[in-house]
Amino acid sequence: MPRTFDVVDDRMNDDGGGVVEVQELDTQFVRQELKRNVGAAIVSRLGNMVTSIIIVPLAVGVLTEAEYGVFSTLVSISIILSLADLGIANSLLTRLSIAEAAGDRREFRSDLSSAFAMTFVGATIVLLGFSFAMTLTGPRLLFGETGPIPAGTNASTFVVAAVALLRIPLSVVQIARRAQLQGRHNAVFDLLASATRLILVLLVTARGGGLHAVVLAAFVPLLVADLANLSSYRISFGDRAPQFRLATMRRIRQLVRPAFLFLLLQVTTAFSYSSGNLVVARALGVDAVQKYSVPNQIAVAGISVLTAASAQLWPAISQALAANKPEWARRLAIRATLVVGTSSGLLALAFGLAGPWFINRWSHGEVQPSTSLTIGLALWILLGSLAGLVSFILNAMQLVGLQVALSVPATIATLGVGFWWTSRSGVAGMVWATLLCAAFFVAAPSALVASRHLRNPGVATTE
Repeated sequence: MPRTFDVVDDRMNDDGGGVVEVQELDTQFVRQELKRNVGAAIVSRLGNMVTSIIIVPLAVGVLTEAEYGVFSTLVSISIILSLADLGIANSLLTRLSIAEAAGDRREFRSDLSSAFAMTFVGATIVLLGFSFAMTLTGPRLLFGETGPIPAGTNASTFVVAAVALLRIPLSVVQIARRAQLQGRHNAVFDLLASATRLILVLLVTARGGGLHAVVLAAFVPLLVADLANLSSYRISFGDRAPQFRLATMRRIRQLVRPAFLFLLLQVTTAFSYSSGNLVVARALGVDAVQKYSVPNQIAVAGISVLTAASAQLWPAISQALAANKPEWARRLAIRATLVVGTSSGLLALAFGLAGPWFINRWSHGEVQPSTSLTIGLALWILLGSLAGLVSFILNAMQLVGLQVALSVPATIATLGVGFWWTSRSGVAGMVWATLLCAAFFVAAPSALVASRHLRNPGVATTE
């Protein structure tokens, strides 16, 4: 838990009466915790990436082409179902960070309990509806009417849906740990899940296990790790752990509005930065998708590592602003920008020099990125990493509505310009369209707004 010093602020409380007692952060302690959390997040993300990279050839080796197609589709389905939290987790992080800065355990636990209850009920309803639909229609609902459906598809689909949806309420514990600047404990459970998944998949594939066995080995450890994290949190922070009886409709309503904005932001961002395969397929045909998707996966992997590290700044800056430390938050943001900029610049340089060779070897000679594609993705590593950092800073300042307003035209421009450019210049056109639209519509204005708000504490936490 962050060490604090009690001070009294002259701001009114939520009910309009009295004053709010806030706490001045021990900034040196916060800085130390932040370094630990950033390091742990990087190690955890690398562990997840390595596990995923190893699981793919193992699964390919024992599954038929149809079974592997189902397995890959289930991975995508799990990602889509994770959006069923409707942005509650992101909304919760800022509220918990502010409550932690104020030392208000009652507020902290009430918000956490309300988010837990809301996401649990929502996930249960979605799971029941999904299961009912699968029972009526069978696997054809998801996998179409053409081609054979492998045995075990129905059971595997239910397992993936259950794991993805039940992890949503459990994720609020991870949010609580991040708000308390204890995110490194999440990394420990993530690494345990990765190691368990890898071991189980190795055992299953060594015995020639089928689709359902591979799915169980690859997905169930994620849910078990989240349950272990919840149990550990109850032991360490029993006075903060979520309870259904502490949930209130007032807290839920306070969470819903920013959650809706976060959901819109997630959807528009996904369309902007994750629809490249679809645009390339529509513009050039499905045969061209591989030439875009394989190099893009490598570039995005580098961005994801730096994004995982940058995300640790969100609760720290939220706490600093809540404790009336805008100048310290500004210095922290500047240092983080320098570190992320330097790191992403080195990754971009490495990608530009060695990326084409690595991609060609990794794809067994199937993909050889062009110079234009390589340069565009290298620049995207730099811009994407910095844009992610700025987004987390704006989240800490509760400027989510601004990001939604910027991301909507960016999404429209990316899809339109991307299709036009790709049709005329090949797959590199999609990368350059994404890069330039993100820079013009999102990155530049977001950076200007973040800088202005950090220099002007009076508007630092208002929309």
